[in-house]
Amino acid sequence: MVYFYWNYFLFLKINPINHEAPHPFTITSADPQVLRFAIKPLGTFTRRFGHVLQPGQAVEVDGPYGQFNFHSPRPHQVWVAGGIGIAPFMARLEKLAADGGKSQNVDLWYCTRTLGQNQYPPQLETLCEQTGVRLHRLIDEHGQQLSPTHVLHGVQDISRISVWFCGPAGFASVLRSEFTQLGLDDRDFHVERFTLR
Repeated sequence: MVYFYWNYFLFLKINPINHEAPHPFTITSADPQVLRFAIKPLGTFTRRFGHVLQPGQAVEVDGPYGQFNFHSPRPHQVWVAGGIGIAPFMARLEKLAADGGKSQNVDLWYCTRTLGQNQYPPQLETLCEQTGVRLHRLIDEHGQQLSPTHVLHGVQDISRISVWFCGPAGFASVLRSEFTQLGLDDRDFHVERFTLR
């Protein structure tokens, strides 16, 4: 049995929606009997998704893939989600909540462009409270942008953290560069690579 809470992604092919290549989606569910995805309508395929897909429709599934597994010897984890990049963290939070707690000291920085986007998913705050994960919300339209100085404000020693990032590739590149310039070992910056197309 495959346990998806280690934040894997799958490729889905759903006819008649996408006749070409399968599309990658990150799994947001922790229950191995349930597949749940967070899907943002960004392109032709995802915009049509809710209008064309019907209950009981056949779906081709390929996977799971990925290595976003949260294993680290560092005592403090920093999770950074950019927009729909919250998906893999939801799966991890669900698993931690189901297990009755958290495995280590964790701060989750959730960065979105708008206030409306920042309200998704509705259960995020509850899951963070249940697991003891400290949630920090930043909204770009309010002039709030994440930098390592935000993150390191409550951390005395950068060598004690590992960073887990899922979001836009450009955002990841900038943060990785800024963190490593401050002394973070590059091996402690983990990125979920979901920009495959």
